[in-house]
Amino acid sequence: MLPLAHVGLSSFFAKHFKSFHFPLVATAFFALLPDLVDKPLFLLGLAPSSRFIAHTIFFGLVLAAVLLIVLPKQTRVPIAAAVLLGSWSHLLLDFNGPLPLFFPLVSYVFSPYNLDLDLNAATLLFELIGFSCVLLVILESD
Repeated sequence: MLPLAHVGLSSFFAKHFKSFHFPLVATAFFALLPDLVDKPLFLLGLAPSSRFIAHTIFFGLVLAAVLLIVLPKQTRVPIAAAVLLGSWSHLLLDFNGPLPLFFPLVSYVFSPYNLDLDLNAATLLFELIGFSCVLLVILESD
């Protein structure tokens, strides 16, 4: 997926999940974080694929746990929840290719999933949906 799908869909869900207040900017940032971590590692030759350690379920769990420990009491739970929503929604949207979801507990053969843009109809549709979601979130802002 491309950035608008990740940001738009996670932000839209965060905005409309009425039982809990997710910080929107944090949710959007954490929805992009797996790519912001793994793609530079791959480009620097430090990862076998552009979907590596940050594209696992454990990345969100570990990051949320660390933030629960280090953040001030009033912000720790909403930010940790934004980590989980953002990073896990990223994984859901990336199911179009190989994901090492349970690495390092499960051994994976990392195919060299590269950074080529695969602009197929599904990707473009999700980008359009993501863009629409971003617009709705902005227009609905208080």
